[in-house]
Order: sequence, then structure tokens, then C-alpha cells
Amino acid sequence: MVVDSRSQGGELSVHKRDNDMNPSYISYQKHDIPRRLCLYLQEALTCLRYVAVRVAQDSSLSFSANLWNLETLIVKGLGGQDTNRIFAKIPNLQKLRCEVLTCDAFFPAFNNLTKLEMLKFSWGRAGTWATVLNLPPSLKKLTLSNGRIFSLDQVATLPKLVVLKLQQVIIESEEWEVTDEQFLHLKFLKLQDPFFSEWNVSDDAFPCLEHLVLRRLRRLEKIPSRFADMPTLKSIEVMTCKESLVESAKDIKETQVEEMQNSGFKLFIQK
Repeated sequence: MVVDSRSQGGELSVHKRDNDMNPSYISYQKHDIPRRLCLYLQEALTCLRYVAVRVAQDSSLSFSANLWNLETLIVKGLGGQDTNRIFAKIPNLQKLRCEVLTCDAFFPAFNNLTKLEMLKFSWGRAGTWATVLNLPPSLKKLTLSNGRIFSLDQVATLPKLVVLKLQQVIIESEEWEVTDEQFLHLKFLKLQDPFFSEWNVSDDAFPCLEHLVLRRLRRLEKIPSRFADMPTLKSIEVMTCKESLVESAKDIKETQVEEMQNSGFKLFIQK
């Protein structure tokens, strides 16, 4: 089911998917949205596994307490005051994609979602620092966008993390250091518009990494040399980065192919 609550045009639309047992289309006028949205969701969502919601700026979201079967939630425009209250009612959620408009000095309690495997989280309005990342150890795929965090230490020690994407995320320090004990199972790493200018990677870090994607790293001069002799690495993608970083990527490819005998290694460069 997809729920669309729009501030422009003044209506709420609910569209039926094949497994919904409710009407295929419902349209409400704007002044009815908050009350009727709550009533409809309390009746209809108890059997759903997938929900997509767009929340209007002047609305809040409320779910029924009986949402044990919900596995996937996509929500855009969520107010910071709604997050933890809603997450407490969906304990078996496995996939979550959400944009929170305001989360002043706090990070939503994702750690209460003990079965969550995929999280895509975006700060709707950049500028707020997250002091603690409340992430569950069950996470396998994580995307953080458009936010500010003090450290990546908690992300680095997630025991099941396989995919990590950091997009326009500012870290307090201008140096990012990765040690051997971090990212033990990571296979895919994407960095887009990061703030750090120095990246240090220990000799045995990223033991399972296969794909590295670097986009708009305007401050980083080069890719750490660790990637040159990384036996699991299959590809590097570079887009809109410094020329010196591009050259370091070419050096890594040469080492991978000639010294590591990794003939299948791929390098993609887009300036």
C-alpha cells in the first residue's frame, strides 16, 4: 500500500497493492487528513508487509499498535517527534527508508528495531549534529545521507554490515582512520561528498571489500595504498574527484592486475 499525503493540492491518496484487503483507492480532502489517516491505518495496516508514506508538513503520522507483520516501511517528511513512537510499534521491521525533517541533537532509536537489515536514513534538513548513532547490530545495508555525525565508530563495528553508503555526510574530524577491527564483513563502500581530507587505512582493514565507489571527493588527494594489495577487491569507481586521486586509482589498478594477478579488476573513471 502507498499513502501519499500532500500539502499542495490538499488530498490524501491511498493506493491498493495486490495483497491489500481494503479499497484500491481512497481520496481525502486536506482538512480530513490527520483524523482519517489515523483511523484508516489502524484498521488496514495490521496485515500489511509494505507501507510507503509521504507526510505533509502540517501533519503527523500515527500507526496501530498491531503491526507485527510489517516488514518494509518507506516514509518521507517524518517529524522528529514521531520517529521513536512509531518505531516502537513495528518491532519486526526488516527494511526502512526514512527522511526526518528535524532531529535536533538526537538520532532516532533504530536500535529498538532488532530485526532491521536495511536502513536508508536522510536528514531532511542538514545542519544538525548527531551525537550518537543508535543502530541495531542486525544491519546488513546502511545508507546515511545529508547529515552530520561526530564519529563512524559505531558504524564500523556493526557485525553484519555488508553495504555502506555515506552521501553528503560530514564527520567532525577531517581525518578518517580505519583499523583492522572495523568493517570486517563489508563488501561495498560508497563515499559521496565527504568532508574529510585525509583517509588512513591499516594494512589488514576491509578484509572482504569488493567494490569501492568514490564520488565528488574534492578534498581527498589519494586513495589509501591498502587498496592496491587488497585480494578481494573487484572494482573502483571514481567520479568528479581530484586528478591526484584519479592517478592513485590508476596506480592501484596497475598493482592489482600486474602484481596481484587480479585480471578481472575494473576501474571506472568519470571526470
